[in-house]
Amino acid sequence: MKLFILALVLYFQNFFFSLFASFVFIPSFIEFASVYILVLLISKTEYKKSLFLFWQFLYLIHFGFISFFGRIITSSDIYLFFTHIVETYETFIYTLDIFIVPFIITMLIFIIVLNIKIKSTKINVYALLFAFATLLIFMPNKIYDASFLLLKSIASTTTIKSSDIKLEANLTKKLISLKKQDINIVLLIGESMRAKEYQNKEYEIFKNYFYKTIYAGATSTDLSLPLLINGAVKPSEINLSNNIFTLAKENDFKTAFITVQSKKSLKYIKPYLHLEDIESFKLLGSRDDMDLLKEFKKIDLQNQTNFVVMQMQGQHSPYIYYPEYKKSTILEQYNESMDYSNRVISEMIK
Repeated sequence: MKLFILALVLYFQNFFFSLFASFVFIPSFIEFASVYILVLLISKTEYKKSLFLFWQFLYLIHFGFISFFGRIITSSDIYLFFTHIVETYETFIYTLDIFIVPFIITMLIFIIVLNIKIKSTKINVYALLFAFATLLIFMPNKIYDASFLLLKSIASTTTIKSSDIKLEANLTKKLISLKKQDINIVLLIGESMRAKEYQNKEYEIFKNYFYKTIYAGATSTDLSLPLLINGAVKPSEINLSNNIFTLAKENDFKTAFITVQSKKSLKYIKPYLHLEDIESFKLLGSRDDMDLLKEFKKIDLQNQTNFVVMQMQGQHSPYIYYPEYKKSTILEQYNESMDYSNRVISEMIK
């Protein structure tokens, strides 16, 4: 009976969490039966309590992710976590309040697991394994249990081909460069303006200037910026001969790249900038977008034709890089950082 109750607690914490987050949970008999069979299997092991605590830790990871991003975790999120430990830690340390509900749920279940006496089930282990395998066959494609979803994403991550997660240059196709014109071209690259906020709030900058709505090539800067700089739609199509700095140099533009992001943030992007065609490369690392304006004012726009790319800090988590920063909700901090970015862009246009 205790094992059945423990299975209920583990499974229906999904429902409890869904009351506090944008997480849809639809109970399924097959899914719950799978949880129960796993509980019975774990009960037959020597380190049963440790395994139950680890299982609950999987729930904590996924619940925490959903609390921050408002969606379930994917294989690419797991990959980015392990390749961007510093950014992950920085985001986490500034947003601890978001994880209160997942922590409370986990602590309660930890207490339950540590204080109940768990006896091994008398059901044969092979019968349990057969039952679990049968349930997996009939498991619906759409699953809702947070721990199962996380394990599914982890399994997907381990089967990703290296070409899916590593940018590779394809040097076969050659594009014809545009004819040189007596102009200055400035490309100002922002960071993470989410479509949801764009729909919820009409920012002042979009009222004052002509613009076209486009979407980033990827949700990760490490992927979207190389795609943009090299005129590609997907990683396998990246062609360094199409690099935007190369094309500018071929047309006698003086090229420059200025970023306020950190050296670590640029680690995965730098190989795809084609540095040999960038005459002025400045890594400021200040994370203050107004510093881009200061650097921009130093450029001679009168006596030479310039192609300048500037990379902003923008709406990069944890949304603290603006002068008026104060601790508030994630959405409020996001909007404040967005307003600051828009002020910088307006000043740049002037």
